[in-house]
Amino acid sequence: MQFFFESVCSESFSILCVSAEEFGRIRDIFMTNQNGEELECLPITVTDLEGMVHEDFLRGYSSTAENKPCIQELDIPLGYGSKFK
Repeated sequence: MQFFFESVCSESFSILCVSAEEFGRIRDIFMTNQNGEELECLPITVTDLEGMVHEDFLRGYSSTAENKPCIQELDIPLGYGSKFK
């Protein structure tokens, strides 16, 4: 699965490949905080499939189809292929 996160609090966003369990945890955090004023700047820690821990701000998330490979990308400049722009 893929998990996308970006924020108006930073100059870039990332695409992370995460487990189904981690994706569910992220989804729960997003759903719990989606109506809060600070969601776009909500700090979050995410662990990717390789066990690397990433810290950034949660703005959104998305999953991919099972037959689509996950390609992890870090620090993509905002406005460059952004899923949320």
